Amino acid sequence: MILMRKFLTFFLILAVVGGVIFWKSKAEKPTDIYVETAEEQDIRDTILASGNLTFDTKIQLRSEVTGTVESVLVVEGDRVKKGQLLLEVNATAYQTDVDSREAQVAARNIEIERVSASQQEMLRQFKLKKSLYNKKLMGKDEYERVANQLRLANIEVKAAKVRLNQDLAALALAKDKLAKTQIRATMDG
Repeated sequence: MILMRKFLTFFLILAVVGGVIFWKSKAEKPTDIYVETAEEQDIRDTILASGNLTFDTKIQLRSEVTGTVESVLVVEGDRVKKGQLLLEVNATAYQTDVDSREAQVAARNIEIERVSASQQEMLRQFKLKKSLYNKKLMGKDEYERVANQLRLANIEVKAAKVRLNQDLAALALAKDKLAKTQIRATMDG
């Protein structure tokens, strides 16, 4: 039993010493260092490196109106100037909307002329009836009826002008959408 214990102790010591030697041999080797004497020389003007190029300015082109792209006037890699036409979206529906809005504005202007003429006639009648009323040649009911018609004519003129402003705003919006069917460069590049 003593012999067995000595034998195990010997193998244990041998295993520890062998492990330490093995571990030391696997330690990291030092980095090789190259030394040169400093001297004046040309610097290479090219550098080989890998990586990604990023730009200070990124521009995303997208149409603010829906439709089919009708023509693309540049290809990838072309140089462009600010304001240059790049592509066109089919503008048929947008042009039709502009034409329709222009017709509405024209009709509204005619309506304003009509109600203004009616208002002028009502004003003429009112002045005549007022003169007759002041001379006691006409009853109060007839005078008030003409005064109310004049007020209604004034309201009709104001309402027609408001409708004209609404139509002008709709026309401006339609023209803006039509203009957006042409995608232009926002900067030189």
